[in-house]
Amino acid sequence: MKLRISILALALVSMFAFSSDWSFSLEPFLGNRFGSAGEHLFNLNGYGKDVDYAPDGSRQISRLDWDILPLYVIGNKLSLGYYKGLQIRNSLEFGLPLACGHMQDYDWATTAGHQTHYSFHENKITGYFAFSLDMGWKFSFIEGKISVTPLAGMDFSVISFEAKDGYKQYVPATDRDTTPWSDDIERVAMAGKVITYEQERYLLRLGLETVFCLHPKFTLLLDLFVSPVLSINSFDSHLRPGMDYLDHDMKGTVVFEGSIGCKFNVFNGHSIVLRANGSFQPVATGESYLKNAEDDKYSKDSSSFGGASRWDVGFFFGWCWQIL
Repeated sequence: MKLRISILALALVSMFAFSSDWSFSLEPFLGNRFGSAGEHLFNLNGYGKDVDYAPDGSRQISRLDWDILPLYVIGNKLSLGYYKGLQIRNSLEFGLPLACGHMQDYDWATTAGHQTHYSFHENKITGYFAFSLDMGWKFSFIEGKISVTPLAGMDFSVISFEAKDGYKQYVPATDRDTTPWSDDIERVAMAGKVITYEQERYLLRLGLETVFCLHPKFTLLLDLFVSPVLSINSFDSHLRPGMDYLDHDMKGTVVFEGSIGCKFNVFNGHSIVLRANGSFQPVATGESYLKNAEDDKYSKDSSSFGGASRWDVGFFFGWCWQIL
């Protein structure tokens, strides 16, 4: 068995090393992202405010804005090409678990449509991971100085947060229908962890990669993706009073993503890469479930829908090693 594995590995290495039909590069990078993840709740019983993106017959009763300010990331891009046409792209990205801005919680717990609750907390990103895999075919023009590659693939990402400390300002329950929230309401201090939130997202990626070789030492890189949301799941734990919420299989929107970059050839096969990108995902909606923290199973909340949104911009520095 070991001999077979060794022969297979040697054959693969030989295929890449001696075939001019292949191209292969690695691009480790580091950078940061700035943006926000939105957690939404819609109510079917008349409570909340009217918004255009609410599911039919519902109103928005709650929104939590989780800052991404900033998220520090490290990762790697892999590019594999065969016979000057077939292209495979892979990207891995990890985020560092660090303090990251604030979380703000807004509620509209009245049929009158005005805001009734507000809270403000310190925010920390506790985890981030993103993975994408794309395949396409490259078309070259003007003696290879311009190339266009339509791509299709899959994307998965998960980001998690923890809110702690801060304060809350609530309109008394007896006054909610007549008195809107204002910043004059007494701030009640909160200590310790308050809410945790995790958002996982699955996308079908459809895009176009364009490369302009403007000079032997300078290349311009442009990417554009329009990615339908296959599914988003989010998990929320309100540690006080001990309730867990699951928003399941949210969809019905697309993610718009674009990037611009430049590559500076330093010496043979090695380049510095600078990139900036941005993505925007409008609100996706789906069924909402809840349970007490000590229980094992969720039950469907028939009076509510869950929602999720996200946007960010990022700036990255990488080193590209053109192996083949």
